[in-house]
Amino acid sequence: MRSIKGCSFEYVDGDSEPVHKKASQPVRCIETNQIFKSMDEAGRVMNVDSHGIGLVLRGKRKNVRGYHFEIVDEEG
Repeated sequence: MRSIKGCSFEYVDGDSEPVHKKASQPVRCIETNQIFKSMDEAGRVMNVDSHGIGLVLRGKRKNVRGYHFEIVDEEG
C-alpha cells in the first residue's frame, strides 16, 4: 500500500487500477470536546458541512457555524 498526502492506494485482486481510499483522521470539536472518527462523521453529528470543517482544519476559515475543530493526535 502507498500513501500520498493522506490518501492510500492499493491494488486489489490483481487489477491494474489502484483503489483510492481517503485516510480519515479523528477530529475534535473544541466547544463540545466531542471526538469524531472523521470530518464526515463530525459534520453529520454536528449538522455542519464537512467541507467547512476541512477549511477550519486547514486554517482557511475560523469556524463553521460557530464551532472550532482540531485534528486529534492519535498517539496520545
